[in-house]
Amino acid sequence: MSDEYGPSLYEIDRNSGAVVKTYTTPANLIPRNAASGVANYAADSGNDAGKRTNRGFEGLAISPDGKYAFAILQSAMLDEGGGNGSVNRIVKFDTATGEAVAQYAYQMKRSGQGQGVSALVALNDHEFLVLERNNRGVGVGAELATADKEVYKIDLTGATDVSGIDLDAAGAAYTKVAKSAQFLDLDANTLAELGNKSPEKWEGLAIGPKLADGSYLLLAGTDNDYSVTQNAGGTQFDVYFRFSDATLTPARSNARWAKPKPASGPQTAPARR
Repeated sequence: MSDEYGPSLYEIDRNSGAVVKTYTTPANLIPRNAASGVANYAADSGNDAGKRTNRGFEGLAISPDGKYAFAILQSAMLDEGGGNGSVNRIVKFDTATGEAVAQYAYQMKRSGQGQGVSALVALNDHEFLVLERNNRGVGVGAELATADKEVYKIDLTGATDVSGIDLDAAGAAYTKVAKSAQFLDLDANTLAELGNKSPEKWEGLAIGPKLADGSYLLLAGTDNDYSVTQNAGGTQFDVYFRFSDATLTPARSNARWAKPKPASGPQTAPARR
């Protein structure tokens, strides 16, 4: 199990839920002030090195032989371009020791537009599928235009171990992971039931069972931000978009129903907003 905020990686017993092993996060990934070395996991305020808040280990995969875990940052670290960076890191961990044994540089399609990696799927011990996306598309607060949701095939063979390299330093020399031309365009294959409009947060990817014709099912899923949000007071909303609209705008294409939780007594009936 990985999280975005450490960024952290844990091994959990599926039966008891107990933590079996806590993996060691490489020091260069820890969010911190570079001058003082003081770590700050709560927010980027005061930090100028390590991963950005909410942009830690977004993708996680295990090699088929179980010897290695691979975790990928959602986007570039603070000291490697931050929101303007386009190269982020894949970390290879030894599952026996919980220690990182290598880091690799991954070139994203772009910087900006909330571009980042949402999922990593192992095909073998060196080839992976990567789900990369921007923050455009249908979703709460998202911009609708130019929704890029793409899957790429990558290969770590021949890539430099960049554990000790500043990826955006002047003169830095290293070989990035090999990245294919687009393997799958999720935006172009959006369901007709969604009005051929792409959800903003395609965030899950997995290989399903082998089919009768010898091919394999590839499963993709969206984050629940697609349908649920809340205001500053903590009131939860379900958000429904009318996909038949040519253009989805807040004024004409969604209805919100709020069900606030009262301080005491029975819950109130849904109030329309």
